[in-house]
Amino acid sequence: MVANAACSILFQWQRAQSTQDSHWKLNDREGVLVWRRPDLGWLVCNVDAAVFKTGGRSSFGCVLRNDQGHFVAGYGGFWTGIVDPKVAEALTFKEALSWLKRKGISCVNIELDSLAVVQAF
Repeated sequence: MVANAACSILFQWQRAQSTQDSHWKLNDREGVLVWRRPDLGWLVCNVDAAVFKTGGRSSFGCVLRNDQGHFVAGYGGFWTGIVDPKVAEALTFKEALSWLKRKGISCVNIELDSLAVVQAF
């Protein structure tokens, strides 16, 4: 099961590296998401959170990539006492915005996987 998931993710990543399109899109023939590049000069910031209820902690990470899909920068951290996944995802979004502001980055698309946070904004 884990090996199949890892192979699927690797396949998607390899496909994303070869595409000339921009942003994520659903490939109708294969039913998988592949990454598409942002517009020239723009960056993509992927953000995500993880909750560890038994330890009473949450962690977050942000990865910044350029229009070629290359790694530009990363940022992460953790909180103690935050165990609600929606709260952790929302705080991660806030942390990403603050980090990008500190770096003076404005031409960026932020991608996150929490539908609840996206709908809330």
